[in-house]
Amino acid sequence: MMKKNLLFSILCSFLLMAMQPVMAQEDALELEEVEEQQVEPAIPESELQEAKPSAMLSWWRSLRKPTLQDLQNARSYVNSKYRCMWYGEGCSRKERAVLGTLAAAAGVAVGTATAVVVKRRREKRAEREADEQAKRERVKRAAPTLQSTLEEMAHQAEIAYQNKRFWFDSAKKGNVKGIRKMMERYDVNTMDNQGWNALMTAAEKGHIEVVRELLKDREIKINQRNLKGETALMWAVIPGHTEIVKELIGAGAEVNIRNYEGKTALMYAAVFGHTEIVEMLLAALGIEVNIRDKKGKTALIHAAAFGHPNIVRQLKRVGGIEVNTQDKEGFTALMWAVAMGHPEDEETVKILLGAQGINVNIGDNKGDTALMWAVGRVKPEMVALLLGAQGIDVSIRNTQGYTAWDYIWSSAHPDISDIIESFRVFFRRMNQPSPSTDSGAIFTRNAPAA
Repeated sequence: MMKKNLLFSILCSFLLMAMQPVMAQEDALELEEVEEQQVEPAIPESELQEAKPSAMLSWWRSLRKPTLQDLQNARSYVNSKYRCMWYGEGCSRKERAVLGTLAAAAGVAVGTATAVVVKRRREKRAEREADEQAKRERVKRAAPTLQSTLEEMAHQAEIAYQNKRFWFDSAKKGNVKGIRKMMERYDVNTMDNQGWNALMTAAEKGHIEVVRELLKDREIKINQRNLKGETALMWAVIPGHTEIVKELIGAGAEVNIRNYEGKTALMYAAVFGHTEIVEMLLAALGIEVNIRDKKGKTALIHAAAFGHPNIVRQLKRVGGIEVNTQDKEGFTALMWAVAMGHPEDEETVKILLGAQGINVNIGDNKGDTALMWAVGRVKPEMVALLLGAQGIDVSIRNTQGYTAWDYIWSSAHPDISDIIESFRVFFRRMNQPSPSTDSGAIFTRNAPAA
């Protein structure tokens, strides 16, 4: 009897030892790999500890297809009864035999489930390898076609590049025949990497025949802008190509378009002193002369700042011209003419002082007037002109509290005596005494960049 009990205990221990690694491996398996649908066990886990071995064996045999939870319940139950199986404590021999049978059955079930899962994994791995091999075969078969396609694309790209290069070279060099030939199969509005089209290029280079040829195309976008917002009209104005400007305006070019600095074609004509072009632009339908750029400057201010009295005279005659507009520095056209150092500035000042509604007493952002700038820059002729202007006020003080008279006495310039004499003549004319000369004011400002 002792030997039989010992043999039975050894058999149960081997079954438990066999179950442990298999069940541990089975724990890591996903539930859907054992069975697609989970079902509740016949005996809840909370009642496992109280169940009889015979009841557990009957429950196990009643299962058609054990689930993962059933396998775990069986293992938990057998493990909880290890003292009975090993030492015979608290159970009969029959119960020990039942436990051994249950342990063996559960172990076989887990082994079977594991084998099924392993088989499924091998099948899936084989399917993946087959799919990957099929993909490699497809890529291998498609490689020659792909290579030829890439070569064809590269060839077409090279042709497009050469056509584009020839197109812009023709516009740049004035090749009318080349432009005419390309226009039959090329978009006339094609732009380069700076946003320039052929019309801008030809206008800037002065090739009027190319411009005329391009304007024949109904698809031409005459007001197309480059990356700086500039149009073909602006690039005809800047170098002073009068005939091209005339052609573009006649073809409907918009004269009031502003680039990304806020400048118009009229402003560029004023900056570069193209009087004939200014006349054309002023005659264009809908021209606006008081547009301001991003620095607040108008065409009149630009003309005065760059020393072009003839253009100042042209703009002055335009009805509605605003002669007292101030830019972001607070400068008017008159102040720019006084502050700059062009030989023609004195003529510009005379023209502006004769403009209707001119205000000679406007101060800039620091309160300095045109008269203060004339004194500070030691320009005796301009001081005399300003002191003779209607409505001049010599008592105006800037933000530092100084007047134009205060700045006279800090200069050692030889022409300062002429300025002093002009002031004394002014005071005598106004029946006013000359102010004191000990203010100590020093005019240190330089004119801003135009």
